[in-house]
Amino acid sequence: MSCFVRILLLCAFLCDVALSAESPLALTGLPCYESSPARKSAPGIGLSFTSFINTEEYDFESSGELEFKNHRGAFLVDFHRLDSVYQRIYSELEWGYPFSRVIAGFGYGVSLEWIPGQTLWTRHRYKVGLSFEWNRMYIGGMASGWFDDMKRIDFLVGGGFSASGSFSMFYSWDGKNINVGTTVDVHGVSLASGFRFPGFGVALALDFSLSQWKFGCDYVFANERRDLFGVGLSKSLKKKTIL
Repeated sequence: MSCFVRILLLCAFLCDVALSAESPLALTGLPCYESSPARKSAPGIGLSFTSFINTEEYDFESSGELEFKNHRGAFLVDFHRLDSVYQRIYSELEWGYPFSRVIAGFGYGVSLEWIPGQTLWTRHRYKVGLSFEWNRMYIGGMASGWFDDMKRIDFLVGGGFSASGSFSMFYSWDGKNINVGTTVDVHGVSLASGFRFPGFGVALALDFSLSQWKFGCDYVFANERRDLFGVGLSKSLKKKTIL
């Protein structure tokens, strides 16, 4: 098997084991690699850094979103490094639009990947999402994949609800594993937890909010032995209609 093919399989593995204490199908929030583009506008910017424990692997991510009339426009830039074996810069643009209780979204990403000193290649990715909101509940789904491998389509379906302003939960299924999570928010401090099974995994996140700023950290451990620790900082922006 060529080194090129091995790296592609590694990328697929990284996507499959992604686990978070926050729902990737949530109706609001800054974009990330695993999140659905079917979201309502909540303008903001954010930075995050993730380190894979006991390895030289890390990930740096910046993201943001703006409101264009009723539309949501968002961007994501992600740099991933696996010591001297593999590096990647992934950039993505998302567009979302609400139709009454239905929210539709589309994302397009470009991945520039290389083996230092050897091979460099480019891939193009798509994401399509659809969500339905009713009172404090929502259900939704997302399909994603690469344009150079249209036979493989990754999907995610699920939903969630908010019982009050301080408690919420979510669930999702990707065809292999079920993910469930809860968040408790009290006076600007929130504690979130996520669990995955049968492919075991646990994610914990602690966030502190002050005015328009939010600082958080999270820890993930799973049976793939890819434990990681991350920190993030974000700032919400005043809603302004552009164009």
